Amino acid sequence: MSIYSAADYYRRGLAYGQQGDNASAIAEFDQAIRLNDPDYNAKAYYMRGVAYAQQGDSNRAIADFSQSLTFDDSDYNAKAYYLRGSEYLNNGDSNRAIADLSQAIMLDSNNAAAYHDRAIAYLDEGDYDSAKADFDQSIRLDPEDAATYCNRGVLYMKKGDYDLAIADCEAALRIKPNNAKAKKILEAVRQKQYENKEYHEEQVQEESCDSYKEQVQEEPKEPEEQVRERKYKHRQQKGLCGYCGGQIGGIFSKKCKFCKQPRVEWSCALKDKVIGRPQINSIVPFGNYNWRVLDVQNDKVLILSDKIIGVMPYHRVEKDITWEKCSLRKYLNGTFYRTFKSNDRARVVETRVKNYNSPWYGIRGGSDTTDRIFLLSTYEVIKYFGDSGRLKKGERNNESWVSDRYDYERVAYIAKDTKKGWWLRSPGNRNFSAAFVSDLGWIQLTGYTVNCYDNGNCGGVRPALWLEL
Repeated sequence: MSIYSAADYYRRGLAYGQQGDNASAIAEFDQAIRLNDPDYNAKAYYMRGVAYAQQGDSNRAIADFSQSLTFDDSDYNAKAYYLRGSEYLNNGDSNRAIADLSQAIMLDSNNAAAYHDRAIAYLDEGDYDSAKADFDQSIRLDPEDAATYCNRGVLYMKKGDYDLAIADCEAALRIKPNNAKAKKILEAVRQKQYENKEYHEEQVQEESCDSYKEQVQEEPKEPEEQVRERKYKHRQQKGLCGYCGGQIGGIFSKKCKFCKQPRVEWSCALKDKVIGRPQINSIVPFGNYNWRVLDVQNDKVLILSDKIIGVMPYHRVEKDITWEKCSLRKYLNGTFYRTFKSNDRARVVETRVKNYNSPWYGIRGGSDTTDRIFLLSTYEVIKYFGDSGRLKKGERNNESWVSDRYDYERVAYIAKDTKKGWWLRSPGNRNFSAAFVSDLGWIQLTGYTVNCYDNGNCGGVRPALWLEL
């Protein structure tokens, strides 16, 4: 039996690591892990992973970060996701990097480095809009990081926005005047800008007629208000709702069955109401994410994140649980809600959420809840993505999922080309399981155990909320 405790070995490992002696640090962390002390398991694996990463042993570093994540230690989970994501990024695995860095951001929304690294991964994938959003957020959190300005400059250069690229490189050089990378990129951008200007001038010369240039008059653009009015009237002519384009409830109905707006002719009084109104299935920005509009009711809209924002278990441990008590609900209405600015938080409507029992298995859904942010239920997915009638048929045919012509609409992505299953708040076929939509778009009524998240079929999070217009 060792005379030293896991704490002793762990502290010695930290001391060696601070001196740059990673081999000795790894040996000490080995001993701490061998003693299997619950208070030091997560941190010992994590710090040994750090030491391996500093030695350049990426595979062992990733293995240790993964092992650290098997322990329920919130202080180290965010760090482990961040560093494992960074290792994946260094190895050229952008999709896994995005998944891990998204999880790190979910657990710690103030991690500027995680936003920066995820932006690099998005840049590698060619997703320039997502990359820019992450670079912008990283700079908001850490405005003195020259590397982020520098890399955003690379993004602007790739997009052909040379003036913005130059401005970012100059900002990086103001922070670090001897930054060699910023100088090199700045030189490259100015060269591209010069070549582009030279090419443009040659084109103008070729298109000119000896002594004069032909004048081209642009066709006047139709004002947006006229476009909205024309679309509204066109929809009504087709017998559809002028607001959202949905089917009117019936020949004698006075309201749209989707957005619940009355069937009325275009008028001056109606004009202000329609202009700028979100359309069902349109994409709207809110906070740091893009959201899909599912429903429009008077002065509020129901929105669902367009992409999966991260990966997280429904509940941290496997146990009998309902939406009311699960850790994911606590996270969404706490940490995630606080990532929005105060004026945006004021627009999120507190909603009474119905938690029905499982439609096929009768497993209790728990008490109804009042939430600002929530997951969709099985019934709501059917309601908003399309109802083929399979939910009722499956109950009679002993099926475990709903797969129909709406599968494609329900598929969600965590990265540009990476699909991921996403949680629903409804129970599965057991008290310790929750329903989800698979990476193929199937509604899986049996569900997965609530602490599952590390595979393609479950764990994705797509928050929903009602937002004041």
